[in-house]
Amino acid sequence: ILKQLADKDQYYVTVVQHNNPPPFSKAGNIHIISSSISNLNLSSFDHFPDVVIHAARNRTGRFGRLGRFILSMKGRYENKKLLNQIERSNKRTKIIYISGRLMYGSHPNELITESSPLHPLSSASEYVNAELPFYQAVLPNDPNVIMLRVPWVIGYGSWFKWFYADYIKTYKEIPLYTHNKGMMTFIDIEDLAQSIIRLCNIDFRGLLNLFYPK
Repeated sequence: ILKQLADKDQYYVTVVQHNNPPPFSKAGNIHIISSSISNLNLSSFDHFPDVVIHAARNRTGRFGRLGRFILSMKGRYENKKLLNQIERSNKRTKIIYISGRLMYGSHPNELITESSPLHPLSSASEYVNAELPFYQAVLPNDPNVIMLRVPWVIGYGSWFKWFYADYIKTYKEIPLYTHNKGMMTFIDIEDLAQSIIRLCNIDFRGLLNLFYPK
């Protein structure tokens, strides 16, 4: 997303950096703020944002499901705080929150649409808590929120690379994590970034599933 925004001078981009400096940070239209989500204050930005692209999540490699649950509840508090800042500002700031298809669970023989109920699967069972403020906002069609559910992302740094491509390269085997009837849909990281930037500029609010139709 940042790579494509860095090539477009019409955008003034503020990036929240936590631990690691983001790539493309030397582009002239990209400006860095060092902060955690917990301490984020949109009013301190040089420009109160027209759009917030939220692709962050608290993550843990410790304590398994308990650790994920604790951090997901922390994320829930942080996300509600972010929404409250925008509501209090009286600005027409749009939030694009990026989520995953695991929130729908496993439906190998069913068509999943935006109106399908949630049945979180695997790690999504805990992480769903963090996105509840946005999910509850899109249900009554909050004019500020887009919740974007994406499939497996193909590209550098993606979960697919970690879970599948790197494993296949190392062990010369295709890993099987659940039953053998699971179906997967994909999107290329460049296509995903283009879709998100297009959403910044069109009048759409609500829940949107992205997928590659073939």
